[in-house]
Order: sequence, then structure tokens, then C-alpha cells
Amino acid sequence: MPISDIDSGRAEKYTVQKKILLWTILAAFVLVPFLLFEEEFARIAQRTLEASRGNVHLSALVLFLLLASDILLPVPSCIASTACGSILGAPYGFLVSFAAMTASSAIGYALGRLSSGFARSLAGESLARAESAGKRMGPVFLLLMRPVPVLAESSVIYAGICRYSIVSSALWIVIGNAAVSAFYAIAGSFAAVFGGV
Repeated sequence: MPISDIDSGRAEKYTVQKKILLWTILAAFVLVPFLLFEEEFARIAQRTLEASRGNVHLSALVLFLLLASDILLPVPSCIASTACGSILGAPYGFLVSFAAMTASSAIGYALGRLSSGFARSLAGESLARAESAGKRMGPVFLLLMRPVPVLAESSVIYAGICRYSIVSSALWIVIGNAAVSAFYAIAGSFAAVFGGV
């Protein structure tokens, strides 16, 4: 076997290892807090919401902060978004959920953008290939991932790492956030009216 084939095989193995490490770090960033603290965080969120239930503006603030921190903390976002509709009503619940989800997405994109140098040093050429593939597909994947827990957050961070266009990414994220927020706010409002929530 020629030496160049051996060197090529080692380089390919090294690239695969770097890619696995990058995805492991990204997944750990999103999953570890969720797995370790979800129950405790859900209890704290529930107590806080119960304490603020009599004051609609305080409830809106609490729900906004919960959803906006979803990129960093293990917030059960579908429950919080449904609570927006249940507690605040569909229109106001939609606005709070939408604004918070969009703030969370902006934080995630910025974190990805700020860590892109580190990610490039880990993944190197494989990140460049992923960026190239992503540019061919476009950031429409951001829209498709919005309703999927964990992948919604990971995809936004990934878009920042790959330095996808801020305007294009924001457009797809905003459309996805509007659809998800509307769905959950309406569902929460119906549950409050018909289910006695």
C-alpha cells in the first residue's frame, strides 16, 4: 500500500473524529442541562407561574423569560408556549411566545456565531463541506426544525456556527416561530376555555 494512501486514510479518520467531537459537543450543550435539570426546572417554573397567575403582565414576563432562556436551560417549551395561550389568551399568548422564541433563537444564533472559530478548529474541512451542503439547501431546515424539541435549538446554533446569512436565517426562524407560537397559543386558549385549565 502506498504511503499516500495511508496518509489519506489517517486524515479521513481524523476528520471523522473531529466531526463526531463537534456534534457531541453541540448535542451535549443542548441535552445535558435538559437531562440533568428538567424536572427541577419544571417545578420551579410551575411554582413561579402559579405565584404570578393573578397578574397577567407578571405571568407574561415569567413566560417570556422561560421561553427566551430555552436555548440555554431545559425549559419544556411546548408546555410554556401552551401556558401562554392558556393564561394570557390566544392573541397575547401568541405575542409573548413568538417574541420569546425569537429572542431565544437570536441568542442561539449569536452563540453559534461566536463559537464558530472553535467549531472550525475542531471540524475543519468537514464543517466547510457541511456549510456548502447547507448553502445549497438553504436555511429552510431552520423552519423544518422549529417544532422539534432539541433540534430547534441545535439547528439555530448550527446556523450560527456555519455563519449562514443572518437575514435569511432570521426569515425562516421567524416564520417557524410564528407558526409554532400560534399553534400552541390557540391550543392553550382552547384548553382554558373548554378544559377548565
